[in-house]
Amino acid sequence: MTKTVLNEATPALPKDDFLSGVIGIVEATDFERQCLWERNHEHMTWESNLSGYLPTVGLHGDDRVVISLLTAKIDGHKVLFWHATSPIVNYTLITEWFRKNMPRTAFRPDDYLNNVDSQNFSNVFSYERDKAYKASKEKIGLE
Repeated sequence: MTKTVLNEATPALPKDDFLSGVIGIVEATDFERQCLWERNHEHMTWESNLSGYLPTVGLHGDDRVVISLLTAKIDGHKVLFWHATSPIVNYTLITEWFRKNMPRTAFRPDDYLNNVDSQNFSNVFSYERDKAYKASKEKIGLE
C-alpha cells in the first residue's frame, strides 16, 4: 500500500494577502480558466491576479503532489483557481490541504468547503448570492 503524507512543512502562503477573503475554490486548468473568462468577462467584472503559488501539498509514496494556485476578483468576490501540476494527483490529500489552509471565508457556516470544478463555476457564488438575497429581503421587511 502506498503511503500518503500531508506536507506539514509546506512553506506558509502569505494568507493575509494571497488567500485572505477567498470565497471559494474552482478546480480549473489554465485553459479552462481562460474559457471561463472568455464566457463571463463581458457580464462580470473580472480582475485576474496572475502571480500564483505552486505548493507541494504532500507526498504520495515518494512522489510530491503539487498544485498551482491563482486568484481572481470576480464581481467583487475573490476566487481561488487551482489545478494539479504533478504527475501524481491525490484528491484526498489536496482536499485535506485546502481544509487546513483556506481562510474561514471559503467555508459556509455548515463547514462545507466551497469547492467546485470548472463545469460548475457559477455555483462558487451561490452562497454569496443567497446571503445577499436574504439581506435584501430583511432590508425591505420581508423577513
